[in-house]
Amino acid sequence: MPDPRGLAYRVQEELELALGDFRRAAVGHEVAAGAHFAIAQILAETGRLREARAECERALAVDPDLQGAKILWNDLRRNGTGRRRAGGAG
Repeated sequence: MPDPRGLAYRVQEELELALGDFRRAAVGHEVAAGAHFAIAQILAETGRLREARAECERALAVDPDLQGAKILWNDLRRNGTGRRRAGGAG
């Protein structure tokens, strides 16, 4: 589970503060995959797609079975937006 304070910042749409907390949580902890994935989601939401893809790759390097990161990485690879295309199978 990612950093609770980072999650709270994200809910409050304080995305830069959330990124900072998730980045700190990602350094040397067992929750690193979840933190990297949370960072990737925020980066994708804010249009920083190259960075989002790199964070997905970091998350998957720590936990290759992290489904959310797999889905986001594939969406970024397929259509560059981080979101599934309407009507697509995903």
